[in-house]
Amino acid sequence: MVDLAPNNPYGLALRSRVMAAAGCFGYGVEYARLVEIERAGAIVTRSTTLRGRRVARPPQLIETPAGLLAVGAWPDPGLARVVERYAPQWAAWSTPVLLSIVGERPDEYAAIAAALEGVEGIAGLELHLADHTSQAAQIVAAARAATLLPLIAKLPPASEGLAALARAVVGAGADAIALI
Repeated sequence: MVDLAPNNPYGLALRSRVMAAAGCFGYGVEYARLVEIERAGAIVTRSTTLRGRRVARPPQLIETPAGLLAVGAWPDPGLARVVERYAPQWAAWSTPVLLSIVGERPDEYAAIAAALEGVEGIAGLELHLADHTSQAAQIVAAARAATLLPLIAKLPPASEGLAALARAVVGAGADAIALI
């Protein structure tokens, strides 16, 4: 058993150290009949915005010796639809579900976080910060002020300044960090 958020009032206990990375399982329900969800430590969903978004072009699939790599943004149905459609199913699972969220500004992340406080089936939030490294600490602080849910700060693949960025988001209230 691993607790990713031991200092958080909710905690985030995982039976396994293996988590499905953001988006790999979509919203999880797409794979629930194909794999044993209970064997995963947690499921991190596809990134979701407050109002939803459509993507003009589909993601690219790149063949590698190890399999396929998906590159590009995926459409999302928006927060209200995700909560309505998926949260009741997640609530029935014993595997924690972390909703990956993304916004344009700190206040948008805070609005999403506030809306998710107390929603059954959501064990925590992954804050997708790749496009907002200059505001990463502000985003985490805004989300932390809006919710007690465990927060995982997803940082971008960067070599310079990554340690300082990690310290800044932890100082702002992140319970854990996801790297690249």
